[in-house]
Amino acid sequence: MTKRVVLNETIISKMKSVLGEDISPDNYVVYKARAISTEAISKRGSDLLNGATPTENFIRSIVAMANEPQKNVSVHTMHDDWSLSIGRVFDMWEVVEFDSVHAAYAYLAILKNDENKEVIEKIDGGILDEVSIGFEIKSGKCSVCGWDFFDNGLSED
Repeated sequence: MTKRVVLNETIISKMKSVLGEDISPDNYVVYKARAISTEAISKRGSDLLNGATPTENFIRSIVAMANEPQKNVSVHTMHDDWSLSIGRVFDMWEVVEFDSVHAAYAYLAILKNDENKEVIEKIDGGILDEVSIGFEIKSGKCSVCGWDFFDNGLSED
């Protein structure tokens, strides 16, 4: 679940390191959110992703990527149009939760503007409790048969 965060000097410093030193933190709403975990993904309509389980190494690679200087990890509410980024991840960390579930948590900054007003209201009102982050997948193997979806020798021709 996403939770609005009260800005303090530490959070503002992290925001500025990613968004730019000249930003005004008061122009953003900041949330803490659970970004991804090693629990099965619920992605109805996608036979490939529905039920897939990210590995601990995958979680760590996303955390490392998100914390690299100059990386842009965007926040989305719709998968149909990736150009509709509503915010940026500016800090991410790994947590080991109950039953040894590994999860990545993140701070998300969403600009306060007319385009994002409805999304902010829905998040704050508990109507929208999930957002997506943008990242690249470098490998994907079937946990049952070992099929590598990225390195399988098939041509796109």
